[in-house]
Parts: sequence; structure tokens; C-alpha cells
Amino acid sequence: MLITSTITEQPLAGQYKEMTYDAPSLSYEWTWVKFEDENYNENYGQFRGSPKKVALSLKHAKCYVLTSDYLYEIDCQDPSNYKVRDYWDCGSVITNLTVSPNGDIILADDYTIFAIGHSFDEKTTLESPIPMDLIEFQQWDNQRLHISCFEFLTDIKVELKLDAITMTISKK
Repeated sequence: MLITSTITEQPLAGQYKEMTYDAPSLSYEWTWVKFEDENYNENYGQFRGSPKKVALSLKHAKCYVLTSDYLYEIDCQDPSNYKVRDYWDCGSVITNLTVSPNGDIILADDYTIFAIGHSFDEKTTLESPIPMDLIEFQQWDNQRLHISCFEFLTDIKVELKLDAITMTISKK
């Protein structure tokens, strides 16, 4: 089972076990992710598109890799079992991705924040106190995710926080 994932550089050929997670695309850019399993064995995944974010949830045994082209959902128990989500599947362009301290996957497009259950198909929209634009996840502080965004239409920068226990968003 995969227990860690990190965006990295391309490894030396033949040094590690590698797997290509490909999808139909015209992109010539690739993202490399180093995985580690429970026995501390390292292997690498190659994903179509330039690197954005990676998040692994032990709670749901899923790893999500976000590139410029796709969102990949990988089964941590069997990394050869994966789904590729293009932006049509997602309903919007996913721009941010993180995992909460309790193992929930949280992602965002420019206007909306979502929580994912056991799979991407269990995606739920989190309500915000304001209409958001250009959402950026900052950092975790215990069970609170600090978020910056602009209030939609006013262009006023706003700081929000997401409580990972209640899954509610509020102003700072």
C-alpha cells in the first residue's frame, strides 16, 4: 500500500520501478511523483501534464495527482488501478488540492471548494459565506485550512478558513 507521495524530478532510468499513468493529450510535459509503500520501497509514477499538486489519503486509500491536463485518482492498495479525470469529468478546471489532517481530500476550482469521500464520484460542494474567485489553499493549522481568495465581482482579497471537522468555511 502506498503511504507517501511527492512531486519530484524524473529519476535515473532503471534505478527505480516506474509506471506511466498516461491519458490522451497533446501535452509533451510530464509530472513525476515518487511513491513509498509501507515497506519503504520507492517507485515512481509518470503523469501527463505539468506538475501542480499531489495529495494522498490513507483514510480513503486514494492518491490524487493534479497536473495541468488531468486529475488522476490512484488506488493506494493497487497503484495500477487508477482513473483519469479530465476537466469535463470534473465539471470545472481543478486548480488546488490538499488532504486534511483527518484524511479527507479537498480540492477547488477558481470558484468552489469540494470535499471528496471514498472516491471522486462522492464529491460534495462546500458552502462559502461569500462568492469566491481565484481560490488558493495556504496552509493547515491543526484542523483548519487557511484559504485566500477574492470576493467574486468586488476583487477584494479575503482570508477564509475551512474547519476540517465540520467541513464549514468561514471568514477569518
